[in-house]
Amino acid sequence: MKLEPVYLLAPEPEPPASRGVSRRTLVLAFASALGLGSIGTLGVQRALLRDAPLDDAGEALIRLAERLQDGPVEELVRGRHTFLHVVTGFPMDLMRWQRGLTRLADEVLDASSPLLEATVRIALANELLAVAVALDAGRCDRLRAVAR
Repeated sequence: MKLEPVYLLAPEPEPPASRGVSRRTLVLAFASALGLGSIGTLGVQRALLRDAPLDDAGEALIRLAERLQDGPVEELVRGRHTFLHVVTGFPMDLMRWQRGLTRLADEVLDASSPLLEATVRIALANELLAVAVALDAGRCDRLRAVAR
């Protein structure tokens, strides 16, 4: 009688049960806290700066935005980031920026405009929508038209 070796395989050990918070949970919690903290900081800064007098740089930015909105539409489209930054930085002057916002919205809505490529047109539409939401500028007809 000859004995043949028999190999028995043991089941794989089960991984130990988690005893705490996973790294993924910690990273998500940290990212959420960082995002909420930055949003809160922006709100506090906006509230504090609302009543503060402007320094020379702030006045220069406002003058630049006014020149962009009153100048040719080509310059307004090129300087749209600066213009929209000033608009969101000084929300109490929304009526002051109405003409520039309307001109930008008209450029987005005018599909035959040679100033904007399709990708730039979509990006500008998204920027205008973000400004409209941030400033609660739903009363501006042209911005509502961009939203459609």
